[in-house]
Amino acid sequence: MEQPKLIAIDVAKNVFQLCELDAHRKVTRNEPVRRGRLLQTLAKQPPSIVAMEACYSSHYWAREFAAMGHEVRLVPAQHVKPFVRGNKNDANDALAIAEASQRPNLRCVPVKSLAQQDMQALHRIRMRLVRQRIQLMNQTRGILSDYGVVMPQGIPSFRRTVVELQGDAGKHLTPFMRTQIVEIDAEFRTRSDRLGQLEKQMHALATSHPLCKLLLTMPGIGPVNATAIVSAIGRGDQFEHPRDFAVWLGLTPSQYASGKKIVPGQDHQAWRSLPSQPARAWRPCGHLQRASASRPASTLDAAARGAHWGEQGGCCCGGAPRADRLDHASAGRALLGKRLVTTSLPVLSMRIAAVTRA
Repeated sequence: MEQPKLIAIDVAKNVFQLCELDAHRKVTRNEPVRRGRLLQTLAKQPPSIVAMEACYSSHYWAREFAAMGHEVRLVPAQHVKPFVRGNKNDANDALAIAEASQRPNLRCVPVKSLAQQDMQALHRIRMRLVRQRIQLMNQTRGILSDYGVVMPQGIPSFRRTVVELQGDAGKHLTPFMRTQIVEIDAEFRTRSDRLGQLEKQMHALATSHPLCKLLLTMPGIGPVNATAIVSAIGRGDQFEHPRDFAVWLGLTPSQYASGKKIVPGQDHQAWRSLPSQPARAWRPCGHLQRASASRPASTLDAAARGAHWGEQGGCCCGGAPRADRLDHASAGRALLGKRLVTTSLPVLSMRIAAVTRA
């Protein structure tokens, strides 16, 4: 049976580079195509293999090309670079994508659905607002230190101090600075209200999506983690083993080996912060700490909280709530060595695989 044609596309903003290979994998065309003509050009082609880098706008184009009957392969960018020959230009980049997409052991990136894109957009907007709110708090804390005001860390302390400085506690401040404190308070409340709205939307998505509802049944997984996982991996059937998910998540260090010398690398930073949050609430008895002002309910499993913690925040085994906090690295090790990675992540992969088979 003759192989289908291979079409490699170097994705851009306005001018795309299209490289066609025939059934014998010889280049028959390698030329630029304007954005407005790209869909028309692909619609005229017979069902082919369309390869692109997994980058900016690639998931949109992948959905459009798949609807035309093409087989879409999204190649990770780090696997394309070794195949670039000669100088770097659009024509060589498109040819490198074509060659990389033919590797037998290549793991392509799954195409995201519109629901996954919605969840991902929600998380990116939330991360931006969280980052901006932290920047506002840090800047305010640094400015007030020059006025003799030492503000404790944390959101509750920031809110309390800003309100107090608008009253009698801020009499020693200049009128100009008191005005700035009022505006900072308003800006902080605006960002916090916006974050609250996003978390409500995230909770609505998590309770309506079937895969998210499945993840919510796991201890330590709330709406934030559930929507983040589904937006990133979908059904998760691209992982052959549960440990592959933990490796992709960044909970295990990278490796650099030569001969018998093995050098562990650093942990992946992109995803580790979100799943490490449940480990902050993990007790030595194996129960989850009850939600409080500093540990929102969205990061903990409601069933686990209700089953293991009383109204006063005490554990069912008699333990007191843990006051200290773990840093991200310690939380990651707690996840890896104790409960969540050894039990929950394999269960997660098996449950997602079961849904996929169904």
